[in-house]
Amino acid sequence: MNELIMKLKSNIKVDLLGVIKADSMEEICKDLIISKEKNFSTEFESDKINFRTEPNMHLKNAKSIFVIGMSYFWDEIEEGKYKISNHAQGKDYHKVLGEKLEDLKIELSKIYKFQSYSQVDSGELFEKELGRRAGFGYIGKNTLLINKEFGSYIFLGILVTDIELNEYSRESEGTCGECNICKNACPSGSIIGDYTLNASICHSYLSQWKVEIPESKIINYAYGCDICQKVCPKNKGIKKNINEDFRPRIKNFDDENIKNMSNKEFKRKYYEHSFSWVGKKVIARNIELIEERG
Repeated sequence: MNELIMKLKSNIKVDLLGVIKADSMEEICKDLIISKEKNFSTEFESDKINFRTEPNMHLKNAKSIFVIGMSYFWDEIEEGKYKISNHAQGKDYHKVLGEKLEDLKIELSKIYKFQSYSQVDSGELFEKELGRRAGFGYIGKNTLLINKEFGSYIFLGILVTDIELNEYSRESEGTCGECNICKNACPSGSIIGDYTLNASICHSYLSQWKVEIPESKIINYAYGCDICQKVCPKNKGIKKNINEDFRPRIKNFDDENIKNMSNKEFKRKYYEHSFSWVGKKVIARNIELIEERG
């Protein structure tokens, strides 16, 4: 199994690759239900809990799930007033990892005949838990998957298949212990400290959606937020500058440029970035709120 994993990882050029049984994640159902009842969840998350926890809801007779991970952290450079989260500064990770999953399917088709279902962040299955089960790391108090080599700056993609294997990757365990640095640093108070997140007030979510942003929650990120990652001790001394696709192409927005741009121009200019989907109007609103705050 290790030989197969290493070969696949090398051939498709990803930083992490593991394979796990396509088992139910029913043990996290309770947490997802509680999160929904507390109104902690967002429009990005499916209301159908079983679609988030049951691989067989996405592929009949699912047997194995291949999980891939890629580091996106690059050296910090000087930032301006209208910052963009690290994850959106390079090429759109949905497309990059989507292509990697297609490469993985090609490699596997040389060995197996199979059916599959794939997703990169925009699907319903709970990817971070699958990453934990694949041995990538543990889920921290900021609810991000934390890896020993790459910290929490990793993108995930999954390929659910009906391939049956004899061996699987070993899952990871770990905790943040008594550390509450991310909780104390979170400007919105969305990190609860018990490994749960009130995503509905997280600035990263608020900056991406057409919802009202309370004045007290406004910070100088025009898209996303990196604060809980920047302060995390687990992100000190991690490997960086690995994947050229995620080299920063833009760190900040130019407010005048955005204001004078049509939505079509915005999407054409920023089509390579994962934030392009929100459109000019949302980004312009965020910039205006930052300006008003002063």
